[in-house]
Amino acid sequence: MVFKKQKFYKFIDFLVVFLMGILALPVFSFKNLLICFLSGLIWVFLMDAIGVYDFGNINNFKKTFNHFLFSLPFIAFFYLLIYFCFKVTERFLIIQFLLSFLLILILKLIFIKGKILNKFKKKIIIVSEEIEKIKSFIEKIPEYEIVSVIKYSATKPNGGILKERIPPYEIVTDYGAKILENYKIKYFEEIYEKITGRIPIDFIKNEEYLKEFLKRSKKGKFFEISKRIFDIVGALIGGIIYLLIFPFIAILVKLDSEGPLFYKHKRTGKDGKVFTIYKIRTMIKDAEKEKPVWAKKDDPRITRVGKFLRKTRLDEFTQLFNLLKGEMSAIGPRPERPGLEEEIKKHIPCYELRYLVKPGMAGWAMVNYDYVDSIEDAKIRHEYDLYYIKNRSFYLDFKIFIRALYSLLLLKGR
Repeated sequence: MVFKKQKFYKFIDFLVVFLMGILALPVFSFKNLLICFLSGLIWVFLMDAIGVYDFGNINNFKKTFNHFLFSLPFIAFFYLLIYFCFKVTERFLIIQFLLSFLLILILKLIFIKGKILNKFKKKIIIVSEEIEKIKSFIEKIPEYEIVSVIKYSATKPNGGILKERIPPYEIVTDYGAKILENYKIKYFEEIYEKITGRIPIDFIKNEEYLKEFLKRSKKGKFFEISKRIFDIVGALIGGIIYLLIFPFIAILVKLDSEGPLFYKHKRTGKDGKVFTIYKIRTMIKDAEKEKPVWAKKDDPRITRVGKFLRKTRLDEFTQLFNLLKGEMSAIGPRPERPGLEEEIKKHIPCYELRYLVKPGMAGWAMVNYDYVDSIEDAKIRHEYDLYYIKNRSFYLDFKIFIRALYSLLLLKGR
């Protein structure tokens, strides 16, 4: 039910935009119908990218509303493209935009505040050796109703085939467990992954799940080549824009505090190879003279100009040079310092899985979890990174780009 709710909201929002477009049509024609259809897809596509339909937001009106509002400027931008490409009247687009905004907002208020869809629950039976782990998570999801639980181990001598009779409800079990074929099965690992956007390290210990992870993490040459082209083009465009404001940044940094303009340090990249990145200095001189440490919230080592640069992330745009060299990608797990990784690896098993892909300037962990300043934070960040490595695609990269821009405009850097 939880996944059907997401599809339901997408369908309703598309239908609203499409119908509001038809209502605002000046002339009924195939071209105008196509515009109505296209605008509906644009709304759903961008709302999904910004997080309106994320499971962490879908039952919370305040979170849904905030993300909905931020998606509007992007939607408006695409409306401008429609205006210039299809030569439609401004009146039609403005009326459709306003009517769609108001009706979608009203419907979300009714459905979420009234908890209407939560009344239609998916009845499930938990079949697992670790019942409490699955139960404690499922109980927090209002769309599920646990009918029964069955203690069961896939390592039993019967070859993992469940013999006892089960009522005809959907079964939630561990990945790779073999249940009778006439039952509808959902794997807990996949439910957790889709709802949280994370892959807990415990799941990787499951050999069957690890095999699937490694299989899904491999992408074809078309994806890799296309991603490299986007990195080069993006780095060139971004680099030219950054060069225009760089002199002003340099002057402010030098006037604000004593020390060099750039800060050079090592990072670990794809296949565990170490490379060098340059960042605009945001801390006082010799802030990490003894050893590298995580930056804390309200870190006293950060300069006044450094706080602004970190908020806007302007100190990191020098990494566009690493994109051109092929050491980094625009989107990927954030690279860590080798000195800190030595300690992290003691607490996080399978940490080397992050070396399967190039590190990035922006990543799934960055747009979902912000900065890391402890081992526990590093563990959660790693779980987000594992999700990206397994599920990376052009669309996921686009979602990360949009959400990174959202974070940038709201000055969420630290």
